[in-house]
Amino acid sequence: MPLKSLSTLEPHARQLAELSTAWADPFWDEASGLLWNPGYESTGSGAWQRSHLVRDTVWYVTGLFLRRQGSDVFRALHAIEAILDQQIDAPGQPYHGTFARSPEEVLPQPGAREWRDYDPNWREFIITPLQILLAEYDTLLPRRIVERIDAATRLAVAGALVRPLRSAYTNIALMHAFMLCAAGERLNEPGWIARGEQMAQEIYDLFRLNQAFEEYNSPTYYGVDLYALALWRAYCPSPAEGAPGVLRRLGAEMEGLLWIDISRYYHAGLRNLCGPFDRAYGMDMTRYAAVVGEWIWLVTGQEQAPFPDIELPFAHTPDFLYSPCAALLGAAVPEEARAHFLAFQGPRQVEHVIASEPRRTATAWLEVNFMWGAEHTRGPNKAMRSSIPPPCTGKLHLTL
Repeated sequence: MPLKSLSTLEPHARQLAELSTAWADPFWDEASGLLWNPGYESTGSGAWQRSHLVRDTVWYVTGLFLRRQGSDVFRALHAIEAILDQQIDAPGQPYHGTFARSPEEVLPQPGAREWRDYDPNWREFIITPLQILLAEYDTLLPRRIVERIDAATRLAVAGALVRPLRSAYTNIALMHAFMLCAAGERLNEPGWIARGEQMAQEIYDLFRLNQAFEEYNSPTYYGVDLYALALWRAYCPSPAEGAPGVLRRLGAEMEGLLWIDISRYYHAGLRNLCGPFDRAYGMDMTRYAAVVGEWIWLVTGQEQAPFPDIELPFAHTPDFLYSPCAALLGAAVPEEARAHFLAFQGPRQVEHVIASEPRRTATAWLEVNFMWGAEHTRGPNKAMRSSIPPPCTGKLHLTL
């Protein structure tokens, strides 16, 4: 089969990947092999500094391999090595196998605090796109880089396996399950595959209780969920191929139902999801980059997508770099959901029990020119409390 490129993608996917990659080009720093952060970051002392992006650069690399114009492949290979240089090798420490968020930050030392001094999720966020590159572009990767990716994967898995990751931490758990299964298959580690399939089953068992993820109705994290489920769909074996096919089978059901639930809250006229949001970085997807908006772009195209004008300043800008991964994987949207993304389907009430113990219920009302939503809960969400960084929540959402 020919290598995937912009020309092999569906029109909306090509548009998204092409625009995202071109948008990122001015932030490329040849000296470091990484992207500059489009904004600035706080040093914690009231000052602000310019910094590079490690995780986000690997998403840009996916766009470079899709585009493959001029020096794109050489730039991508340079970036991969720069990213791998940022992996932390510290056996016995909780940050073993993860990556520095930026080369400008101080590397964690014994006693480092999770989220403040390091981010354990960078293992899954960086290794899974590298696994895509191994699957799609192995003929373009020199042996030394393939060997480095395999070695980095071993370090990341070693660190991830001792982390007390809960299946309720949906977006990371979904990527974690895929990382273990893909790495186990590639590196002949059946124990990793078994652990990945176990995590997948735990995620599914939680989901099927109420056909809902614990991180409910999140404009950012639903986008990561769709990415991970698309990985299950695209690269995990199916039962027809003579394999257990656990991830492919369970993922197909969850992916379809997730799209249907997203469509119920989506207002095509206002180009927004209605709340309540369990985890959100803004209230208006036309003003900040929400990853689920990139997935909806694959259905609607740029003009109708719930996404900011990329010619103007917008918030949460690095998440626009996620786009090539979504474009390459493609969206598997059930027909009953697709219509909601293309045109407002009329006033409606949505009610969904998210969890049973404690009971949590999300309710929304969508009208032609406004919408609002709220969540009722009888107690704290204990399943997520100990494994997730402090969320930015929106329990009540009103759009006029």
